[in-house]
Amino acid sequence: MAEAVVQILIIVFMSAVSFGMSFMAKKHPGIIAGFRWSDTPEGIERDKQWLQLFHRNMNLSAAITLAGGILSVLAGSDILFMAFMMLPVSIASVHAAVNSPSKKKTAPRHKRMKTVVAILAVLLMMVPFVYFYVKDLEVAFEADCLKIAGIYGTTIKYGDILQVEERRVLPALSHRSNGLGLGKVRIGYFVAEDGSAIRLFVHSDSCFVFIKDKTGQAFYLSKKEKEATSRIYEAIVSKAGQ
Repeated sequence: MAEAVVQILIIVFMSAVSFGMSFMAKKHPGIIAGFRWSDTPEGIERDKQWLQLFHRNMNLSAAITLAGGILSVLAGSDILFMAFMMLPVSIASVHAAVNSPSKKKTAPRHKRMKTVVAILAVLLMMVPFVYFYVKDLEVAFEADCLKIAGIYGTTIKYGDILQVEERRVLPALSHRSNGLGLGKVRIGYFVAEDGSAIRLFVHSDSCFVFIKDKTGQAFYLSKKEKEATSRIYEAIVSKAGQ
């Protein structure tokens, strides 16, 4: 519940920023990076038309962010939440940039291109988060060990496993030391509130496989589906002879 409230507050803030940008730009167009009024009546008319486009884009993106963001929170979809938080304003900005007034436009061509590239870079930065969110846990069972795939992946020898069991909840987490967290997906190194270091490879919050090895390292594994997580647990128990 607390997480949903925080997400809604973030969405409201992002929408307010977009509405605020539109309002301020309407009062003071010069705050728009690179904007300069033309010197001719024809140019001034083009500038006015472009400013109207800019205002419509920002207001529409703010409305879509607010409505879509709240719906994504109510639906419990973190990937939709990220999409509605980032995409509407980015698309609105790119559309306004590439449709700026002809000839002089809002800035020299190379500056407009830098703006477009910067926005596209932000969108590309979302790709790893989307990838990790949609990807499920991959565990391969070798003759003497299990291998967890991915950039935070690892190998656990069956002979090193001291304890393995199914658990319904994760320990309370303090912070992420070196990993990725997006909604229910948590991968990498985390620190629990009791100060213990744990490695998470979890893709759901309904069922987990807990493993503790001879070094004292604790692991938590889960697939998106509870039944698939239970099958991993049964396989580990069988291989490790627990």
